[in-house]
Amino acid sequence: LEARCQAQAIEVRDAAGDLKQLSALVEEAQEDRDAARQKLAAGRQEAKRAQQQEEALRQELRRAQAALSGRDEQLEEARKQLKQAEGQVGTSSAQVDALQMEIARSSRQLR
Repeated sequence: LEARCQAQAIEVRDAAGDLKQLSALVEEAQEDRDAARQKLAAGRQEAKRAQQQEEALRQELRRAQAALSGRDEQLEEARKQLKQAEGQVGTSSAQVDALQMEIARSSRQLR
């Protein structure tokens, strides 16, 4: 009976040691879980900041494209005006030539 009690006491002592080890492992696992949750929360915040930054960049790109489109329209209008001016210069040049010929003809007639 005494030997059986001693054997059971040893088993209880071993079980208590195992229980302490398991408790330590459970505590370590909980700490790891908490650390992982914190990392996950930080990752989510970083992802949210990245999405906000991406949206801001997209808006900036849209504004730049709109400004570029407006400048393209202005450039096209300026090209049209330049062509009109070139045509007017050509017409004016022809008129000047005609007037010079008329002046030359009138000068010859006056002599």
